[in-house]
Amino acid sequence: MYATVGTGLILGALSCVLIFSWLGRRDQNLTTIVALIVLFDGLVLIPLVVLPLRKYRSEARLLKWGVATPVEIVSRKVATGRSGNFVSLIYAFTDDSGRTVTGSRVLWGDIKADGRTSDPKILDALAAPTVFYDRDDSRTHLFHPSGVAEIRR
Repeated sequence: MYATVGTGLILGALSCVLIFSWLGRRDQNLTTIVALIVLFDGLVLIPLVVLPLRKYRSEARLLKWGVATPVEIVSRKVATGRSGNFVSLIYAFTDDSGRTVTGSRVLWGDIKADGRTSDPKILDALAAPTVFYDRDDSRTHLFHPSGVAEIRR
């Protein structure tokens, strides 16, 4: 995540350099320059900075305030993608009100074609699968370990 934020900040700084270089030219309209910079920063910084921060905050909130409960793995499939093998999980859990909620998660890592792995994150997820869910809306949940936030012991 820090690399994403860093990339966004670098691109923002480059756009500021671009502003100052264009301001040196007298034939440029200041309004056009500012509009181009705002458009560039909006197109670049929103996907690179704002969206990952929203995901991190959502996951951190669930880890802090959510209810932890074990899940049952309903389906486990090993598949091959462009970046290698991955495990596709479909899981189910029961919330406090007794409602069964299902979800899916893809786990990437060092996975053999037959499903064997030595990746500690995947082994941890499969050994004791856990989900953190929002007490008000159990459809908002986080399979642990997640992609962004993590629990530090």
